[in-house]
Amino acid sequence: MEDDNVPYCWKCGTKLNEDAKYCPVCGALVGAPSAGVPPSPPPRTVPRRGWPLAYTLAIVLGSILIIGVIAGFFFYLPVRPVSFSKYEQVPSEVGAHTANLDLSADVAIFNITFGNLNGTIMTMNATANGGVGLLAPSTLLNVTVNHKRSGNTVFVDATVARTGAWWPWMGGIDIVCDVRVDMSLNLTLKVKTSTGRIVMVAPRGTIFDSLDLEAITGQVEASLQQGVVVNGPVLVQSTTGSSSLSWDNAKVARDIPADVKTTTGSVHVNVTQNGPMRGNVTINAETVTGSANLELTIHLGVGAEITSSTSFGRVTTNLTGFVGIQSPWQSSNYPASSNFLVALKTTTGGIKVDATYESIGHM
Repeated sequence: MEDDNVPYCWKCGTKLNEDAKYCPVCGALVGAPSAGVPPSPPPRTVPRRGWPLAYTLAIVLGSILIIGVIAGFFFYLPVRPVSFSKYEQVPSEVGAHTANLDLSADVAIFNITFGNLNGTIMTMNATANGGVGLLAPSTLLNVTVNHKRSGNTVFVDATVARTGAWWPWMGGIDIVCDVRVDMSLNLTLKVKTSTGRIVMVAPRGTIFDSLDLEAITGQVEASLQQGVVVNGPVLVQSTTGSSSLSWDNAKVARDIPADVKTTTGSVHVNVTQNGPMRGNVTINAETVTGSANLELTIHLGVGAEITSSTSFGRVTTNLTGFVGIQSPWQSSNYPASSNFLVALKTTTGGIKVDATYESIGHM
């Protein structure tokens, strides 16, 4: 016989443990309910969920970002002032008649001028000013100038290079190289900077056997003033930036080429010639993306022929003393005893030509 003291659920009849308070099947309260009062269900236990992994990762990454910004402020921003200067000079060599100068920098502004240096072939003052981050090395630049003589020529090799990995804690530095060259010698001059600018002004009496100025990213400006003698090729070139050549009554001893080029940027050629030369000057002004501009004024026995080529640009002209409805345009005296043969070319960009020929001389 069953024990009459064994409890059963009053609602569903399930056999209960003696100490049970709720039915494990239907959840009814053990014992007869009071009249009119429904039995209370057993309390439910809500399982606790752990902190989502995505939230944890977001907090960690946000903390790393904040720390990186704070570190960048202290280590990368130009908070440490810098003032650097180094002066170099190359002495003259007895019996030397020509100088071959090769100047290069990875980041610099070159200012090149000429004069009578009396016993010195070249001077260069390299300076760096601005601010750097706390991680920047103590020595910012390596400046080296070497020279040797071979026969009647002095060869000069000058380099300005940054030390170590500069980016990004050295972005606040301006590097300038002021170069002065003795113009008593016939010069072969080559100047190149990877990033920066080259500005050269050559006065009367300067003699170039060749001239090569190049900036990969930056501007190149060359000015040949009245009385400069050019014996060989001229190259004014940039890859990303502008290139310009100013020719003001320079002289040539023979036919020479002059190339003014860039890939992305504008090219500008400004020519003034008041009297005949001893040869022709062939000027190629070329850019891929950018404009090509020519300003030309010639007189007396100097002629010119101008051609233009563009794929996706407009050609505008302002011509006086020239014949031709479209390219090529020729001065009314062409061909003359000496001539400028100018070719303007661009792929995406416009071409602008301002050219004047006058039979009356201006000296």
